[in-house]
Amino acid sequence: MCKTKDLLRIIVFFFCIFVTMEMSLADEKRTSWNIHKTAHFKVFFKSIDDLRVFNSKVICRKNVVKGNTISDVVKNKLDLIFEEVEKILGMHNPRFGKTSFKIFSDKKSLDRECLRKRPKQEPMIAWYEPGEDSVYCQVGDVSVGMVAHEIAHSIVDKYLMVPPPRETAEILARYVDREITKGI
Repeated sequence: MCKTKDLLRIIVFFFCIFVTMEMSLADEKRTSWNIHKTAHFKVFFKSIDDLRVFNSKVICRKNVVKGNTISDVVKNKLDLIFEEVEKILGMHNPRFGKTSFKIFSDKKSLDRECLRKRPKQEPMIAWYEPGEDSVYCQVGDVSVGMVAHEIAHSIVDKYLMVPPPRETAEILARYVDREITKGI
């Protein structure tokens, strides 16, 4: 009798966890990604408000970025940053494919994605996923230097036949992060 009750408790416990996870995933799926393409990116975002916040935090001091809509401004800004990073690194390649650029609404969503993609790693404020050529960031912590840093990882990864050691790629990305504000 005791074993049956214990088994029943365990089943109920796991059922509750399963239902909670399903509800969480359903909430996330309800707000699906919007996707806009640029010359260099497929930009994924959840809402226009996220683009507004992103645009206000990613400041290009020397270049006025124009567009008819906030979406156009963000797309043009990302392409401008990409081209500036290419220039800083001296790594131009017209055959670069489009990098996915995923803008999350909040840290919690980005942390969840980080744990899903990299279960053994602590959550990060932004990262580049080389296997899928994707940049991940969230609007609360974004800056032009951070965006350029992650784009640098993408460019270095695609430009070199053999990707450099992680430490070398990080040195190049940090250099770009520091230099980007001088030219943009």
